Amino acid sequence: MKKGLTFVVLISFLVYSLFGCSTEPSTKHLDKYDDRVFADLAMYQSSRDSVYRAAVFGLQQKGYVITLSDPQTGLISGEVQSAQPLAEELKAAKMSEEPSNGNILIAILGIVFLFGIIAWLASSNKEKEKRSRNEPPYADAPTGTKILSYKYVVSLTLAAVDSASAEVRISAIRTSFENGSVTGSGLMENKYLNYVIFEAIQRQLETAK
Repeated sequence: MKKGLTFVVLISFLVYSLFGCSTEPSTKHLDKYDDRVFADLAMYQSSRDSVYRAAVFGLQQKGYVITLSDPQTGLISGEVQSAQPLAEELKAAKMSEEPSNGNILIAILGIVFLFGIIAWLASSNKEKEKRSRNEPPYADAPTGTKILSYKYVVSLTLAAVDSASAEVRISAIRTSFENGSVTGSGLMENKYLNYVIFEAIQRQLETAK
């Protein structure tokens, strides 16, 4: 019925406002990078060939599909597609938000809103539903559904420092889609993403020893 549907929608909105979307990936594992400065270059104490192999395996281990691999130039590119933003992007967004004052205000408004819903339901409890059987039950519902998706392309450039060490520079591009159409694309400067990839390469080097 209309009243029950409205109640469910309002409660769902309240829960989302207070607690956020529970389907978002966890960002807890990224907390260790909070105090680190942005870096897009990392040095490794291994030969260029070893670092190159570790970079390829490291990207794959993080879920990236390798789309370019050129050992001669030291270029590697991988991409991943997702129905929601990566955890690294969500973490960066959370860190850039205002401190808890805004969340406290939302919580207070949410409580007031909840009492308003209860009062509204109590006052309209005796009303009878008069909707005609021939009227569509969801006449006001949106006819189109937005399907959002994201593509992340990570590019690595390797260079030998000497015979026993090499450096890796990282860059990333984020493209957003709505129903298959591009809605935005640009360079993604995200320290969390960079450090995750750098550590994945380091783990591959340690495993190969």
